[in-house]
Amino acid sequence: MKYSRILAWSLAGLVFGGSLAYGQTLADLARKEEERRKAVKAPSRVYTTQDVQRASGTDPTAPPPAVTPPATAPSASAGPATAAVKAPEQPPPDQQPKDEAYWRGVFTNARDRLERSSAYMSALKTQYDVLANRFVGLSDSADRGAVMVEMDKVQGEIDRLQQDVSQQTKELADLELQARRAGVPAGWIRPPGH
Repeated sequence: MKYSRILAWSLAGLVFGGSLAYGQTLADLARKEEERRKAVKAPSRVYTTQDVQRASGTDPTAPPPAVTPPATAPSASAGPATAAVKAPEQPPPDQQPKDEAYWRGVFTNARDRLERSSAYMSALKTQYDVLANRFVGLSDSADRGAVMVEMDKVQGEIDRLQQDVSQQTKELADLELQARRAGVPAGWIRPPGH
């Protein structure tokens, strides 16, 4: 009887201490990640379209050559005072030029969404583990039931996030394929620091 109590208290201490130690290592990991991010330096050189134009011998500061539209005669009803020059029309947003800034923005947004979802899923898995450790340490069935309900909620959220992560990973792969087909330079879509 005495040995079973000692064993039960030792086991409870291990479970409770394990959950505390797990939380401490997560905090340590967060501190290490923060230090690592502070130590990461910005890329030494980012090449732009202007750099490429300078290397090819064209002057990037020179204005583009003017295009003169063909002359059209004004209609007979319109007098010389009513003839106006039309401003060039802007292409619709879906047909605007897809330059370096566009591609970098699209890939940065996609990677950020994926990273946020992955980090949130990792935090939820940690929460699930803590709840599982608490569940094992409880002897009251009412308390165990409440913890079980919380575990089910967290597991449902983890399942939803796993679907989101797989969808976001597929979207990122599709974007890479689309960029490759459009002839986008790899440097435009590469994550910073790579």
